Amino acid sequence: MCADEGKVAVIPAAIVEDDAAIWLVRHCPVHGESRERVCSDPELYRRWMKYRVEGEPQPLVRTDASDGTALYIVHRSQPLLIDLDVTNRCDLRCSQCQVCAGSSGVVYEPSLEDLRAWMRRSRALAPGCPALQISGCEPCLREDLLVLVREAKALDFSRVQLMTNGVRLADDAGLCQGLRQAGLERVYLGFSGVDGGVNPLLGRDRRAIENLREAGLGVVLVSLLDSRFVGGAGRVVRFAMENVDVVRGVHFQPTFSCGCPWGGGSGSRVEYGELLRVLKGEFAGMVAAEDFYPFPVTFAVTHLIEGLTGVPQAKCTAHPMCGGSTFVFLDDGRVVPLTRFVDVDGSLAFFREQARRRGPMRKLRVATAFIKNIDTYTDYRKAPRGFDLRQLLRDAALAGEEYAFRRYQRSSFFVGVMGQQDRRMLDLDRLQRCVIHCATGDGLVPWCSYTALGFREKIHRQCSVPVEVWERQHGRLLCDDARVELARGG
Repeated sequence: MCADEGKVAVIPAAIVEDDAAIWLVRHCPVHGESRERVCSDPELYRRWMKYRVEGEPQPLVRTDASDGTALYIVHRSQPLLIDLDVTNRCDLRCSQCQVCAGSSGVVYEPSLEDLRAWMRRSRALAPGCPALQISGCEPCLREDLLVLVREAKALDFSRVQLMTNGVRLADDAGLCQGLRQAGLERVYLGFSGVDGGVNPLLGRDRRAIENLREAGLGVVLVSLLDSRFVGGAGRVVRFAMENVDVVRGVHFQPTFSCGCPWGGGSGSRVEYGELLRVLKGEFAGMVAAEDFYPFPVTFAVTHLIEGLTGVPQAKCTAHPMCGGSTFVFLDDGRVVPLTRFVDVDGSLAFFREQARRRGPMRKLRVATAFIKNIDTYTDYRKAPRGFDLRQLLRDAALAGEEYAFRRYQRSSFFVGVMGQQDRRMLDLDRLQRCVIHCATGDGLVPWCSYTALGFREKIHRQCSVPVEVWERQHGRLLCDDARVELARGG
């Protein structure tokens, strides 16, 4: 992909291994050859790519750039998460931000009627999608946020989550209670680190987490990383361990260029190998790259469940390099990844074998094989006390992965990493397998197309008014939203 002066063009590229790393090498007829590092751990790359699976065509998902340039023929993955971008207002003032209303000069805030229509349309186009995320610059600034949560639940999204900087949640415990009562399942909280020099919002983050704990809402810490701050990644995981009763996971997001404060240059980008080496060093080998699996590792399980029940499942067919994760358990002060006592590859081979079974009494034969064999894939001598793989898989089959781990939620959490693409390293092989789709008036748009290929700017223009118009309509100043000034960008 080449994007010169706003013009998008598809160009030849290849994935190559060189200098002990994996690179995306682009060949542009105008700008010549260039390359971006995909992964500094070739062994990790090769292992993750073994889990690549093909999804079913999704003809209703956009496959072009915002200017109409055709990118690929058909989208190859169903959505697992619908993202709803509800505002560009923000209560932070970050010196580098180019997206929020204070910097752009316009207020993007679709009407409640528009958002309702986008949610309904997304639900119709993606009936098997289990989750909706309400996002924006800061969605907590919308006065109708609780209405949006309730309406998303009424549309039968099984999980509704909120992406936020946490400032309002820290200052208003009642809002946390209201979100829980409206049906919110999870809060994704921007969390820069545990060092006040790196994270100027640390005090507010702690207050937000305490308010969410009191409200009974689980939190995922979203840590945006570049080369300056990756060294603190292990301390973020330790913070999650200390708050495991409310923190459900840590989601690391390497930097990417999108006009936001965290959009670092290519030299500041952190890739998976570097992050996992930091975590291995922090935990003295208790957590290593081998414990992380790419997102589509779950495909074999959901594929088997779908075949047995006849009920369509939300199957993850994302590109393996879109990211990966591990589940870790806390046991007598030890960090014990799931992979240290469960034979993941052996159990997946077993699931694939059972999915191929045909003929009469298929369900009974699969159930018999399950009862007979499943415990052979767990070394219970190394497992935390009370762990039961058979029960976990049974719960996952009945109600999904999220429900299956609830019995362990005070002793376990996930650690994940997802590398979002930007124009410099956009790979169409990855893009057409994106499983996060944005709900817009123009239909479902893959997340990386929305942020990197002009869709966000296009949608914002369609639903924006100048700041001075918004201020007249609401009888107050936009600057009244601001609560925190951040020179670095938060």
